[in-house]
Amino acid sequence: MRTVLVGNAPVTRNHTALVDGSDRVVRFNVPATWDRGTGRRFDVWVIANGAAGRFFVRQRPFAHAPYRGLPGEIWFPRAPGVHGIMRGARPDGFLAPRSERDFAEAILRENGLVQPWHRLDAEFYWRCLERLRAIDATVDPTSIPSAGFMALNRIFEARPEDTVTLVGFTFEGWAGHPWAIEEMFVRRAEAAGRLTLVPS
Repeated sequence: MRTVLVGNAPVTRNHTALVDGSDRVVRFNVPATWDRGTGRRFDVWVIANGAAGRFFVRQRPFAHAPYRGLPGEIWFPRAPGVHGIMRGARPDGFLAPRSERDFAEAILRENGLVQPWHRLDAEFYWRCLERLRAIDATVDPTSIPSAGFMALNRIFEARPEDTVTLVGFTFEGWAGHPWAIEEMFVRRAEAAGRLTLVPS
């Protein structure tokens, strides 16, 4: 089976046939390219439930979105309790650690989303971080893997037989994610034949 992960980077080519012809499509947050070059298929929705979740609660961008009813399940990537340890830390030690709220249930409630959902658990979160540190041991142990990186690893673990394709990924964004190391992970996985990174 083919699983396609569609990131939110702009696309300059039409990937509709590739995406809509796949067996499963994963999209993220506000899916900027849905029906704009990446087709309409939408099976799994990954929604940030940490700090970014405040926006989804206050602004309710999904309440009337045309794609809101398509995904069969929702994944929230941030496990409760993880950021309470990590957010205030630095490589030279922990500095004023503070907790971070989990907005998962508020996002669902305020946007009227009724799909089955679950949070990716803390053990999985730590495994993702360790995969980054296996590439570069100097990676800040308090780095926060991106939702795209976590979703990719979820697919690798849960569906290792799938053919995986990435569309709309550029490895840049919020400074708290270790983008350069995530790109190295993806490039190595591509070289090993585990995935295909499609130029946008």
